[in-house]
Amino acid sequence: MTDRELLQQALDALYENTSYSMHGDPRTYQDQRNDDTIKELQAKLAQPEPAECDGGQCGIGGYCKQCPKTQLNKKWIGLTDEEYEAMAEDHVTDCYFDTLTYAKAIEAQLKEKNT
Repeated sequence: MTDRELLQQALDALYENTSYSMHGDPRTYQDQRNDDTIKELQAKLAQPEPAECDGGQCGIGGYCKQCPKTQLNKKWIGLTDEEYEAMAEDHVTDCYFDTLTYAKAIEAQLKEKNT
């Protein structure tokens, strides 16, 4: 069941359970609360359908949870021990180890593997 169908079902149930007195009888507090909820549901149902995802270009707030490009559960690909060692060797010169450029190189290689 879609969200819209669920909202419509809730609206229909409220219509059925809200008494509309034709004889001037006082309406209950619950009926008045139902009126407010009915108005809110009607307003929500009147809104247009959300845009369909088109592969990351849908522009829904800069992030589309339907787009495979923005899925948070993507499998992480790390570096192997050999890759770490090879990169470390590239950053050791005459007993000097440049940790900052080594860290940036690791970051760049991880970004390359995971995008």
